Amino acid sequence: MKSFKKFWLINTLILLFLTLGIHAETGMNSETAARLDSIGLEFFNQGEFDKAIESYQSALKMDPTFTRPLWGLAASYVLNDETDKAIDMISNRLDNCTDSDMKINLKLELSGLMYIEKKNVQANKILMDIQNNLDEIPDATDQLLLLQTMGMIWREGGDMTHAELANQKRLEIVKTADIADSLKLPHHANSLWDLAHFAIIRGDMTKAKECEIAMLNLDIENPEETLPYQKMQAVFALYGGRYDEAIDFFKTQKTNVGMKRLAFAYTQKGDSEMANQVIAELASNYQRGILYLMIRNNMVNGLNPVL
Repeated sequence: MKSFKKFWLINTLILLFLTLGIHAETGMNSETAARLDSIGLEFFNQGEFDKAIESYQSALKMDPTFTRPLWGLAASYVLNDETDKAIDMISNRLDNCTDSDMKINLKLELSGLMYIEKKNVQANKILMDIQNNLDEIPDATDQLLLLQTMGMIWREGGDMTHAELANQKRLEIVKTADIADSLKLPHHANSLWDLAHFAIIRGDMTKAKECEIAMLNLDIENPEETLPYQKMQAVFALYGGRYDEAIDFFKTQKTNVGMKRLAFAYTQKGDSEMANQVIAELASNYQRGILYLMIRNNMVNGLNPVL
């Protein structure tokens, strides 16, 4: 009996040490992967994309469950004129993904990459697949955020019809969803702003004014001071030929879309020098998000400049 107890104790200790060793190795791998990701980001910000790619690849090899380097690697490929490699990588990850939230993120990334490569049919198919399964997402707020992102990807891909429909769907959900006003009202205001924007681009000023009135009637204190309303007025000015007014507003908007509209306003005004300065600033402010990559691609290549 004593020998059995001794045997059991030794084996238990061995198993414990092995388990601790596995966890220690996993922890070390995660820490190393995080460091490699940080190094990759430093190279990325400096525009040294070959080195960034090596660092991000090493991070993913060290810890395949660590997803942050994935987006950095995809962006590095795009900015290194290797978008096809980014598509292959994200597609392979998607094929082997079992997490539902991660699948959606991968599909959004892949759709944007497809648009950059002018594979519009494939991009639209991916986004429509997400939208057709929207009811599988139980949280209405998540649905709204997803539709907002999809609308922006469609918009930057030049598919104004689907972009507008996505925002119309947002408005429908906002009106019926049982969510807190603190979440509902910003989505309501932003969906109205987006729909007004699309109406202005289509030349439907009646529809745009309806959206403006609806925004002013929202249960928000001083709605005319909200950012969605101010953006709406700036776009009214932009398409109404009041370029200085639009420029003054978009100068305060340091977002990628704001800079894009600022460059367009300068172009419409006939100031190509200032427009090129804005484009150069946007192009050199390297970011890992797919929307930045799409906007940068459009601006640098003179595509889809309006929006």
